[in-house]
Amino acid sequence: MTFDSDYNLYMVGEYTGSINICGIELKNTPPVCMGRGQLPPKCYYDVFITKFDREGRSVWSKSIGGSDDEYATEITIDKDGFLNVVVVSYSKSVEIDGQTIEIKSDHPFTVKFDKDGKFVGVVLDWSDILRR
Repeated sequence: MTFDSDYNLYMVGEYTGSINICGIELKNTPPVCMGRGQLPPKCYYDVFITKFDREGRSVWSKSIGGSDDEYATEITIDKDGFLNVVVVSYSKSVEIDGQTIEIKSDHPFTVKFDKDGKFVGVVLDWSDILRR
């Protein structure tokens, strides 16, 4: 979790199936659990990102998901006030705000949102950043 300069709280985590964050419901897509009869069934994880205001009210929640597991490893606010979430995915593509983004499976990438939860973009290749 992290706080912005206005003391809003941002949290990330993983869920499977569905999750209700103060009335905002997020659901896994595609189907959550595979392998009927398999114990335990393989249930895939998606990432959730949520913002609470300084009074603790839920402002917005987002989901990042693909056909396999996704995990959030870090959340930060950059100097320009953008929220950056580092995600590791085992999928070949993920859906973010209705957009399908092709990724390299098992490679971390950074998803950027503005303070209102609008999806801004993705950094897929960290080598570009490391060369600077």
